[in-house]
Amino acid sequence: MPPRVGIPRCRGAARAHLPSATATEPTISTQPLPDPDPPLPQHRLRDAVIDRTWELLGVGSVIGAEEPLLRMIQELALDAGLRIHRSPGVLEVRARGARDSTYALSAHVDRHGLIGLGAGEFGYAAHVRREDLHGESSHATRSFLRSVSERFDGEPMQAYDPRNGRPRGAAMAEHLTDVDRGLIIHIDALADLPAGTPVAYLPPGRQDRSGNVLSGQLDNAICVAMAVELLRSGVAQRVFFTREEEIGRSADHLLAHLSDEPDWPSVLVLDTSPFPTDRPARSASVVLRTCDAGGEFAPEIVEHLTTSADALGIEVVIKNLWIEEANVERERLGQKPLGFGRTELGRLVESSGGRLHGGTVQLPTCDYHTSRESTTTQAVDAMLHLLDKILGA
Repeated sequence: MPPRVGIPRCRGAARAHLPSATATEPTISTQPLPDPDPPLPQHRLRDAVIDRTWELLGVGSVIGAEEPLLRMIQELALDAGLRIHRSPGVLEVRARGARDSTYALSAHVDRHGLIGLGAGEFGYAAHVRREDLHGESSHATRSFLRSVSERFDGEPMQAYDPRNGRPRGAAMAEHLTDVDRGLIIHIDALADLPAGTPVAYLPPGRQDRSGNVLSGQLDNAICVAMAVELLRSGVAQRVFFTREEEIGRSADHLLAHLSDEPDWPSVLVLDTSPFPTDRPARSASVVLRTCDAGGEFAPEIVEHLTTSADALGIEVVIKNLWIEEANVERERLGQKPLGFGRTELGRLVESSGGRLHGGTVQLPTCDYHTSRESTTTQAVDAMLHLLDKILGA
């Protein structure tokens, strides 16, 4: 684990700007609200999160077609007596009679998948949505297209209705990397589906709890499950569930959602974090950052997270420091250095001109952005334990 040193300086931070979009008037539920579920003991909370993860993975939420999952989260929130606010890119859930809390949580609901192009051809959703929804071209390298195609090659896939989530057929995927046209996946058995139909990995089904390894398309269903269960148990007071994080748009949606509020909360962004080995997950580490490629995060919040983890005996990996250490070895081997990457929090800080600040709390995983992304129950326990301490303080 890298040493905890002073906040490193991040180079190349761009000038901030405020988004031009503004939120529409949110809808607010007015039905009578029951009492929230009582707080759960730690092991029961973990088991509830794991069960909820498999349930969420059964609902389609491909980039740009997240509505079925957002509706499910909304129903779970209303069932627990929580308050709902909707805007185009955000579902906000608040506790009834919420007590003062230093932090709100944020978790993106979108997942990687495919979008129908017609005639049995399906495009990589991140590329198709950037172009169709936002007019942005994707300039992917041949090696990137090849690596993405391998994520889907031979995988069982399930098409669904983007309005209600109903299944529209399942089949195995075949792949073809066409550099001129981007990534085209062929699924002949789904050739009759109209263009625009979202296709997700076939849900994995509920896993046996007797082992300590969890595997599936965890990004970001497992963090959404954490947020849902922390809300339902009364630990979390306010959560933003955002769309389109995988194409860099969730920050704009959240800032537009908050635009009419005079005082913005500090936000803890929940996500998974990839590693080449399972060591961080097996050692029950929590992954934090002091910065990303866009700039620094609030040092006092990072310090609060770090000292709280220390007090609980939780091992911390500071991801940007881990990357710096890895790059020393990569340079020695003549390999290309790793970048710091861009996170939802980094985009929020940058686009708000520093008005919004917060921290990242991430779950260490392997096999990122695949149907086999994995972590451990110990790592889930550690992250929930830290969030419980931070939010309950």
